Amino acid sequence: RIHSSLGFVTKNGEKRFWEVSAVKLSDTRYLGFTKDITDKKKTELELKQSEEKFRKFFNDNLAGAYISTPSGELIDCNQAFVDLAGYPDKETALSTNAKNLYEKGANRKTKIDRLRKHGSINQYEEELIRFDGKKIYAVSNIWGEYDDNGELKFIQGYTRDITKIKQAEEKLRASEKKFSTFFNNDLVAAYISTPKG
Repeated sequence: RIHSSLGFVTKNGEKRFWEVSAVKLSDTRYLGFTKDITDKKKTELELKQSEEKFRKFFNDNLAGAYISTPSGELIDCNQAFVDLAGYPDKETALSTNAKNLYEKGANRKTKIDRLRKHGSINQYEEELIRFDGKKIYAVSNIWGEYDDNGELKFIQGYTRDITKIKQAEEKLRASEKKFSTFFNNDLVAAYISTPKG
C-alpha cells in the first residue's frame, strides 16, 4: 500500500499537487487513486507563513506579550514580558501562575470579570508584583478568545511598565501641592504675573 503526495508541473507550467493512494493487487497490477490537493497545500503554506509572521511579531514586540488561561496559567510569553515581570527566564515564567503577579487575587478577578463583560480592555492600569518582589505599575491592552459557547478560553495581552511615568506624576503632584500650600497659606499677598504685568 502506498500513500503520499506528489508535486508536478502541468503543460502550461502551473505547479500542482496530487495525493496518491495505491494498493498492489498482484505482481503486475495496482489499483490507484489520485486527488488534486493543490488548494489544500496552498492554504497550509499560507497558514504556516501567517504563523511565522505572528510568531516574529509576538517575540520581537517591545511590549510584554502573553497568552494565559482565565485561571492564570501562562501558555506563552515573549522576552519583554519575562523582563517586565522579573522572571529569570521564560521557563520559570511559564511554570508560574499569573495570579502571583497580584498582591490581592481580587484585583485580577476584577480584571477578568471586566474582560468577560466587554471582550477587551484598553489602557488598563494596575499595580503588579514582579517575580523578584518589586512593585511596578503597568498598562495593558487585553482581549479574550472565546469558545463556541461564549466562555472565555484564553486571555491575550500586551503590557508596558509605566512605573517611571507614575513616579514622575507623583513627584509633580507633590510639588504642585507644596507650591499650592505655600501660595495659599502665605501671610503676605502673593501673585503670579507676566513680565508685562
